[in-house]
Amino acid sequence: MNPPRRPPILSGERKRYLAALIVVGLAQTSLAVALMLTVKWVFDALAAQGLQGDHMLGVGAGLIGLAVLGPGVQYAHAHFAEQLGQSYVEVLRARLFAHLLKLSPRALQARHRGGLTLRFIGDMGALRRWISLGLARLIVTGMTATGVLIVLATESVWLAVGLALSLVAGVLAAWRVGEGLRPRTLETRRRTSRLAAFINERVFAISSIHACGQGLREQRRMRRNLSAVRRASVARMAWAGLTRGVAESGALLAYSAVLLIGALEVMAGAASVGMVVAAMTTVGILMPQLRGLGRVLEYWHGYRVSARKIDDLFALKGRIRQVAEPVRVSEAEGSIRFEGLSLPGSVQDASATLPAGGRVAVVGANGTGKSTLLAALVRLVEPLQGRIFLDGHDIGQLHLRDLRRQVGLVSQDLPLLRGTVEYNLTYACRRPDPTWRAQVERWCGIDALVSQWPEGRLHRITDGGANLSAGQRVRIMLARALLSAPKVLLLDEIDGVLDGDGVSLIDAMLEAYPGTVLWVSHTESRFDRADQMLYLGIDGRLTHTARAGQVLPLRRRVEA
Repeated sequence: MNPPRRPPILSGERKRYLAALIVVGLAQTSLAVALMLTVKWVFDALAAQGLQGDHMLGVGAGLIGLAVLGPGVQYAHAHFAEQLGQSYVEVLRARLFAHLLKLSPRALQARHRGGLTLRFIGDMGALRRWISLGLARLIVTGMTATGVLIVLATESVWLAVGLALSLVAGVLAAWRVGEGLRPRTLETRRRTSRLAAFINERVFAISSIHACGQGLREQRRMRRNLSAVRRASVARMAWAGLTRGVAESGALLAYSAVLLIGALEVMAGAASVGMVVAAMTTVGILMPQLRGLGRVLEYWHGYRVSARKIDDLFALKGRIRQVAEPVRVSEAEGSIRFEGLSLPGSVQDASATLPAGGRVAVVGANGTGKSTLLAALVRLVEPLQGRIFLDGHDIGQLHLRDLRRQVGLVSQDLPLLRGTVEYNLTYACRRPDPTWRAQVERWCGIDALVSQWPEGRLHRITDGGANLSAGQRVRIMLARALLSAPKVLLLDEIDGVLDGDGVSLIDAMLEAYPGTVLWVSHTESRFDRADQMLYLGIDGRLTHTARAGQVLPLRRRVEA
């Protein structure tokens, strides 16, 4: 399967917006040519014999008509240009978000959250600006300039050649100077990304900053980051100003070329005064677009830098892939089998069989891979080698949605989402069976929990459940997993944050729950509730026994 990529700019519905922009370009060209010919006719008539009253009325009406049509053309230009840019970033954001959802959580751990947010906001904005304000302007301005040159050449070849050469010279000079924008744009982008990551991390860890008394230290780091962003931004904008200045000089060069060549052509009798005045008027109309060439180059270099950053994110490895024709499982029994399983940085060549309905304690020292083993059962981590079977089916061949409906994971690494308590409870299963829901909420003590808040189940939870206690978060997480009625329940060190009542509720649930349960715990007094033990050693080897009494002495020997 090929990795995802950025879609082509001119594809899908954007072809229609491009066609509309071409029509706008033709309309703007027609207005410019009409104005040029009107000015030529007026001045030629004045030079020859003067204008009559009815001629003046006609000219005035024509100019008023052009003035009225002009805003409409500009409106259409802005509308379709923005449609083109917004359509692209809408598709790209959706594709990038879908790609991130297919990555394993560990593949994203090394990425700063601030940097990821910048991809969706800042970098997408840079792409939109290039398409809407840069590419669209080039299309329309290019068509207008080409049309004017063609009509001008029919009247005076030298005027057309002089204008064309000056325009090309201005564009090439601005392009050459604009190349210096790219490294400065890249540096500004890098500094801004670091600042965003710093703010995101520090705000998330603000309680740690207060508790450790490091507020002044973090303020100093913030000021250093801000100074770096300021220096990079000033350097970029200064160079952008130089690029715009060169582009404006190109526009003045075009104006001067028309004036000088036109004067020579009039003196030689090769062109009329009206033609020269008309050409100068048309260049005056094009001047704002020519001056804007500097900004177009600025948008282009911003696009190149941001597009590369987005491509790097698309190239990020660690996708959780689903086979082309996955096996569908509507109802599982809950038996699990590991076959030669090796996981990143932990389990090595592990094999074990866990019958359906069992109670399995997963034990071992910190860092031996207990949480990784549970995460692998729901394919949040992919094996380096070996396979995991659910009811005889390789979970790598199962439909991901079916697997995660049959296997529920409760871990503090799976945070609550911003929203109401009810939203979080029903996040995995939007319409749980009422009878089953009542049972689950009794096990988790949800009624007693929500009774603490005036809003009850509509109580708002902040990011990650930061406004709840650890025990409150665990109760909601457990209920969230159970409401899907999974046949395999995975509990990753949740008992350590629960009070006595909470632990009693968990114990009652373990006794009555009809499926298979695997739990990680460091509380040895709770191991007697397990009918099987999985012990992970420091070397990554797994020991499996059906009686807790056989594995506990081994665990104590290894740790001693």
